[in-house]
Amino acid sequence: MGIEYEIRFNYTSAKDVESVLRSTLFFTGFNPAFSCYEFRGRENQESMPDAVAVIETYGIYFRDNGGQGKNVIDEILEKVNRSFGVAKVEEL
Repeated sequence: MGIEYEIRFNYTSAKDVESVLRSTLFFTGFNPAFSCYEFRGRENQESMPDAVAVIETYGIYFRDNGGQGKNVIDEILEKVNRSFGVAKVEEL
């Protein structure tokens, strides 16, 4: 399915986390059926996104499906560290 990660950090407002996700390069939309944020590179015309993220109580669940997934997680980590303090990343 992909490489799964937990990005752990403290936050007070899910809206602030949502702003980070929506401002990330390759963000293509929110999928309400799965409550996830989807990311695709321009070359990806498939139904499966390059990456997905879900806001969780501990921070962000992230799945890298390939393509631009590595670039997406790198940018999310940079923004999270700047906005919320240093995040802990754990591969599941």
